[in-house]
Amino acid sequence: MEGFCFIITDKNHNIYYASDKLLELFSQTGNSQKGCFDYVDFPTSKIFKQMVEHDISTVGYFNGYMKLKNSTEYWFCDYGKRFDNEGNHVGFDALIYTIPDDVSQYMAHFYNNLEQRVNDGSASSFLDAYIAERQLVSENMNTDFAEFMIALQDKNEH
Repeated sequence: MEGFCFIITDKNHNIYYASDKLLELFSQTGNSQKGCFDYVDFPTSKIFKQMVEHDISTVGYFNGYMKLKNSTEYWFCDYGKRFDNEGNHVGFDALIYTIPDDVSQYMAHFYNNLEQRVNDGSASSFLDAYIAERQLVSENMNTDFAEFMIALQDKNEH
């Protein structure tokens, strides 16, 4: 895997620790004391946060793709809860990877489709379109949506 980085946050998604590679990317956007979603360019930081929070509340983790500000490529993001030694939820951590061009093209199409659903009125919000598309992919691929997102990434690692 060519590009790999990670981040650790508190329960409010404020950055506690970021790997050197991620700090390099973040330094291009200014103050690294922001919340981790402040560095997401597409989908927007607000929308991406909604997607992550939705998935964490329903399945316990998020597996998906994003673009960071000042980066032209999509990144795979495995985002989940972090616990202390007593089992208390203390924050989140994420592993973030660069992805191959074909996966990036697919994700651009995926997100453009969600935007189109909002623009044509078939979805009331980006999050609603995302939830509906998750369900559609799960049904059509006969697998969990998060597993499909991992499979997109995984097929290019072998």
